[in-house]
Amino acid sequence: MEKGLNIFALMELSLNNYVNFLSLEGSLWGWLIMSAVLVMLALFRPYLVIAMMSFYPTVLWAASWKPFVTLYPTYPVILFFIIKYFKEEFLSLFEFRHGLSVWLSLVIVAWSFMSPLMYSDAHGKTIEFSANPNYQRGITILFLLFIVPVLIKTRDDIRRFFVSSAHVFMFTHVFLTVAAVFFLLAGHPIYELHLMRFLNTPPVFWESGLLVLLLGYFLVNRKMNGGFLIFFCVLALFGLVLGNSRTRFLATFICLVYFIYPYINGRLVAWAGALSILVLSSLVMLPGVEGYFERLIDQRVEQSVGKSFSEMSNGRMSAYEYAYKRWQEKPALGVGSCFIFPKENLINKRTSAARVHNYYLEVLAGQGVVGFSFLVSVLGLCLVMIVRIVTGKASDVMDGRMLVALFMYGAINWMFKESWGITYVIIALLSVYVGSADRTRLSPDGSSCDEASL
Repeated sequence: MEKGLNIFALMELSLNNYVNFLSLEGSLWGWLIMSAVLVMLALFRPYLVIAMMSFYPTVLWAASWKPFVTLYPTYPVILFFIIKYFKEEFLSLFEFRHGLSVWLSLVIVAWSFMSPLMYSDAHGKTIEFSANPNYQRGITILFLLFIVPVLIKTRDDIRRFFVSSAHVFMFTHVFLTVAAVFFLLAGHPIYELHLMRFLNTPPVFWESGLLVLLLGYFLVNRKMNGGFLIFFCVLALFGLVLGNSRTRFLATFICLVYFIYPYINGRLVAWAGALSILVLSSLVMLPGVEGYFERLIDQRVEQSVGKSFSEMSNGRMSAYEYAYKRWQEKPALGVGSCFIFPKENLINKRTSAARVHNYYLEVLAGQGVVGFSFLVSVLGLCLVMIVRIVTGKASDVMDGRMLVALFMYGAINWMFKESWGITYVIIALLSVYVGSADRTRLSPDGSSCDEASL
């Protein structure tokens, strides 16, 4: 019993002490290889790279090289897209492909990204621009918000993006599962699996929940062989458990139920039952997994019956309280998105470890009522688009319902976690989806390769 408690205490203390199983920081060869692979993929399969940037941004920043300034694989692939699609990018501005929701999102992200320059005296010692915790995600999201409506223009393009995203998730889960096996063979205990960080990506950022949602999409569309569907479902649930995130687990369940509900029939019930039995039996058969699950469950139960809500929330309430007090100092324009984190010493030491874990509150405190009103406007515009989708016949708006499910997933994660570019990319895709319906209605001959307009 004492041994078990010691192990539990070790887990609690090490939750944020990730184990870097593979890191390419400061590696010239790592930077060259990753940059070359990404550019080649962007040349022949651009949607794959867009999906990686949307859902696995940490990977594209995982290999650095510093000749004079620090370079990352993100830079050459963004430059490649800008050069290759320059004409399309220029024309898109005159064709109004970027809806109002996208432009407002661009303003919010750019404002947050530039906060070290706009709020230089807001929080004592000034943060260097590249040390801004929003530096990396700001560059990525700004690029995605601009390029997604340029490359993805029709409903058919959205379907192809879904397929490309699913392929990225599948490959990633196979690759990371193999990495997890080598992680264990290297002598790491099984209860450290959820701390394994491979190319700056711990299991909580595997985005296994998104793979579950896309597998549900393939099941309804009958786009995947049953054997492959079962295999990847097992991997996705394995990753979801390793992620050890209540928010992502709950968001996955809610969004999957929403998407799949109109298409439920005897076949789907049978598939769900068979998959559940297979997954449970597969996980139970793994050596040492019983003790691993027992520790994770004990940890969550212990946390959920804590003496205070602050304990139950992993200390997030303290971060929320700190951010709220920062907003009260300058309620109109905020104090700057990079100056609201509760651990001031971490900011001054140029680390982005501390986050508010609530994007809505982060915008309110960092950009004040003005910035928050922009965010509310974006969400309001999305709600209008969502209403147009959900009021349509489910069989005619299947792709739209998947976009709604993905948007819900990102919006829930905005409340308690980090969803990086997931939510903003889906906002851009919602704009494209509804905009394509409007263009179809306005077409003189009514011809279109898209689905029936809403």
